Amino acid sequence: DLEAANKHKGSFDAVLVDAPCSSTGVLRRRPSQRWDLTEKQSFEVLPDLQLEILENASSFVNEKGGKLVYSTCSLLREENEDVVRKFERSSVFLNEGFERWEFVPQADDTEVSEENPHTLTLIPSETGSDGFFIARWKRGKNM
Repeated sequence: DLEAANKHKGSFDAVLVDAPCSSTGVLRRRPSQRWDLTEKQSFEVLPDLQLEILENASSFVNEKGGKLVYSTCSLLREENEDVVRKFERSSVFLNEGFERWEFVPQADDTEVSEENPHTLTLIPSETGSDGFFIARWKRGKNM
C-alpha cells in the first residue's frame, strides 16, 4: 500500500537495496543461468529498474545520518558502476543530502577502488566467494 509506505519515508537508519540483477556473479555455481540472460535485459531493462528501485528506496533513509546500501550479485558495469553514477547525478542524490560512505581498506586483500572508494566488487577468482557489487552512501551528516 503506497499510502502506508509513504508514512515511513525518512524513518530508517539503514536501507539495503538487494537489487534484482542478471546474477552474473553466481555463474560458477549456476552455469545454466547464462542461457537465461538476454542482452536487452542485462544492459537496458535491469539497470533502469535498479535505478528506479534505488531512488525510491533512498526516500526511506533517515535524514540525520541514515545509510543506504546498494548490492547486486552481478559483475556487469551496466548494473553496477553505471547505476551508481546515474544515481549520484540524479536530483534525488543531489537534493537530499547524500554523500559517499567510503570503505576502509582491510588486510584481507579486498581492494577498495581509489576512484570510487564507496564501492566494492568481489571477484570470485580473487575472493573465493560469489561475485558481488556493493555501493554505499550516508545521508544528512552535514545537514
